[in-house]
Amino acid sequence: MRNPIGVLYLLTGLVCLYWSVQLTLTGMYGMPFSWWYAAVFVGSLILILGAILVWVSGRPWTEWVPLVGSVVLAAYFIPAIIVTLRRYAQGQAPGSVGLAIRVAVVLLVIVSLAAAARNIVHLKAR
Repeated sequence: MRNPIGVLYLLTGLVCLYWSVQLTLTGMYGMPFSWWYAAVFVGSLILILGAILVWVSGRPWTEWVPLVGSVVLAAYFIPAIIVTLRRYAQGQAPGSVGLAIRVAVVLLVIVSLAAAARNIVHLKAR
């Protein structure tokens, strides 16, 4: 079960890393910079590190690394998708394809967070 979870963490980390770079580069062309972009970047790197640790180490403390990365990412993406959905309902957000991509990224983050939390709960039960 460690390999699929590691793949989930790696995939989520890479997608969010790409997302943070896109947000930062967009900021170079007139949009204001937000420190959240740096937080998403760091959270992505932590989650990628967590994926690697899940694969190569069997120590219990390594299960906390993906949880920390997922929490950092969820702290940005969950409020961001709520604002996006609200704007979409008002007709101000991106089209359906852009919205679908954003919802997919948020679902990936939520599934990653749930998997990391589940691993911690099972770690405590051992």
